[in-house]
Amino acid sequence: MPFDLSEVLNDPDMTQQFTVMRPTGQFGPGGWQVTTTSKMMMGIVYPASAEELQAVPEGDRIAETMTFLSSQEIMTTHNDAGGGGGTSDEIVWRGDTYRVLKVLRYVDYGYYMAFAQRIKGS
Repeated sequence: MPFDLSEVLNDPDMTQQFTVMRPTGQFGPGGWQVTTTSKMMMGIVYPASAEELQAVPEGDRIAETMTFLSSQEIMTTHNDAGGGGGTSDEIVWRGDTYRVLKVLRYVDYGYYMAFAQRIKGS
């Protein structure tokens, strides 16, 4: 049985709070209609290492890239079966906004690992 990390990811001594801004949309009158919802999450946040950046095609960019670990789902650009979808989540942490580049889903272990690049600074 896989080791479940969700207990560590929800431990207040290990985690920090961040906000995920999730744009979703669908075609409607006048074209693509976007709705953005926000969700407070807890997780472990740290700078992405050189090895982790090798997994991200955009890893050679200059902007700061952070790693967010959470037991709650973090998403990249997607489509859903109902014809809707959304662009990558944006994460607001310590006053800066990061766009999610890649998500590794370790659902058997109870967590998601997201690599996000800073797009707006405070």
